[in-house]
Amino acid sequence: MKRLFHQPARFRAFLGTLAQAARWQAALALLLSLLFSLTEGVGVSLLIPTLEVAGFHFERGGTLGRYAHYVAAAAARLGIPPTVPALLAVFIAVVGVRAVMQELGGVVPIVVMERVAAQLRVALYGAICEANWLFICRKRGSDLTHALASEVERAALAAYELLNFAGEITLAALYTAIALWLSAPMTVLVLGSALALVLLLRGWLPMLEQRGFEVSDESRLFYASAAEHVANLKTVKAYGAESREAAAFDRQSRRVSRALIVTSYAQARLSLAFELGSLAALGAAVYASLRLLRVPAPAVLILLLLFARLMPRFKSAYHHYRSLVSLLPSYQNVCELTAQCRAEAEPRPADGVPALPPAWDKLALDGVGFSYNGGSTATLDGISLELRAGEIAALAGSSGAGKSTIAELVMGLLRPESGRILLDGRELDPAQVSAMRKCTGYVGQETFLFHDTIRNNLLWASPGAGEPEMRKALRLAECEELVRGLPHGLDTVVGDRGLTVSAGERQRLALARALLRRPALLILDEATNNLDTENETQILDAIDKLRQAERLAVLLIAHRPSTLRWAGQIHVIENGHVVESGNWDSLGSRPGGRLRALYSADGSPAAGSSGRAKYTS
Repeated sequence: MKRLFHQPARFRAFLGTLAQAARWQAALALLLSLLFSLTEGVGVSLLIPTLEVAGFHFERGGTLGRYAHYVAAAAARLGIPPTVPALLAVFIAVVGVRAVMQELGGVVPIVVMERVAAQLRVALYGAICEANWLFICRKRGSDLTHALASEVERAALAAYELLNFAGEITLAALYTAIALWLSAPMTVLVLGSALALVLLLRGWLPMLEQRGFEVSDESRLFYASAAEHVANLKTVKAYGAESREAAAFDRQSRRVSRALIVTSYAQARLSLAFELGSLAALGAAVYASLRLLRVPAPAVLILLLLFARLMPRFKSAYHHYRSLVSLLPSYQNVCELTAQCRAEAEPRPADGVPALPPAWDKLALDGVGFSYNGGSTATLDGISLELRAGEIAALAGSSGAGKSTIAELVMGLLRPESGRILLDGRELDPAQVSAMRKCTGYVGQETFLFHDTIRNNLLWASPGAGEPEMRKALRLAECEELVRGLPHGLDTVVGDRGLTVSAGERQRLALARALLRRPALLILDEATNNLDTENETQILDAIDKLRQAERLAVLLIAHRPSTLRWAGQIHVIENGHVVESGNWDSLGSRPGGRLRALYSADGSPAAGSSGRAKYTS
């Protein structure tokens, strides 16, 4: 069972978030609620003197008589004549003002709710962005998206319920004050009965809170299921598995629906119990007032009118309170995830940490070890290799050997568990990693483009770039002609994840985006897999010229012999180790060499039979 949150501490934290996000708007909402209550109270208070003026006389020595006399005297001091039309006019004016307050009071809590949502969402997304890559890898992406969307909205709705609860309590307090003035004994009876009822039903609130956690959990699983089904729709259709997947989706959908229905039933039962208990308490209080306390019938009539308005306020306040209880688990989930991300934040540069040099000659991994699962199984073990400015290095090896992990270590996305990463012989401080990434260009096998224009996709990597720089990057990536041939050129929208262009075109656009940064280090992780040989040759030739002209360090991760031949140094990775290093010709001609075995075993030409490597120093 999901543990219940510590209500007082979490509620104080929630109030702190509310005050920080919308302090003045929340105060305005409460002020409008108070004014709304006052206008309704004034309106009700005018009923008694209006009835007396109309001919319904109260006993002069009684409470109602004195009250009518006080109100009439106050009206006279304000210049309001004691006539039915005048009093009715005042009553209508007060009710009109109340209607204005009601409309404003309905809008301001929504403003508060949206401000709270924005604050929680921005804080969570900022924490996710600052978290280290290993932590993000261990999280399911859909769980992060669900927290940013559904959980934040439910947490913000709790603010809306809280303000409504406060408003109802304010109005109930005003009615209670009037009722106490008219008949303190009867009012105490009613309030005592209501308090006893609340205490009696108190045990149901932990159950509602638990239902709130269950709704959050099932909603999170449903969100993950929906994201996976949509992302894999092409494969589903290719396998003809539409019916089977629809059935699996239906099962998950029913689970979240069941959780919501169970919660609604629980709230309905609690509401019914409160409603019936309130009626019983009111009936008992009226009977006791007439038979035991001997409250005059006219006073009981007025009190019944007040209680007819008061009891719905108590019921509504209780409704908002139990909704608040069922929604606060989402607030807790968002806070916990935000705290987890902040605890896993990447280190930031501090005073005394040396800045990166404007140009560097060598980046080296020295005996680096790393494991994704905390050391039980090593992904990399004692890796040592170098990347030099103005040179192309490549990582080769079978899938799962650790090549992409090395790239992530070079980019600083992952930190070594053992060994060191050196920049010109000096160990790279973890706080320098973000600065290192700012001068790095990366293109992966899974190319990502935003659902936006080509121009904005390029500017995302280098916001200050002008159109000439964009054109140059497109030309280097061999996609200038592609963009020129599109209906809107640079302002063509590429669609969701860039699906309106081919896989090869997406890779070329992603490469242009990386080159636009004018990086000191360019990492291509299987980035030319979707290109034909001619396009790949043209792009690698452009990169080869660029690395010579601008001392660009290039790290290639590839399986194709046509790609590996461009590298001056190839490191063959096997089971997390560097098993051999050298250029294409030397490794390909080595008897029993691993590179030679790789490209003989899969039917490709033997490495040594290709002739001279493409790379020239």
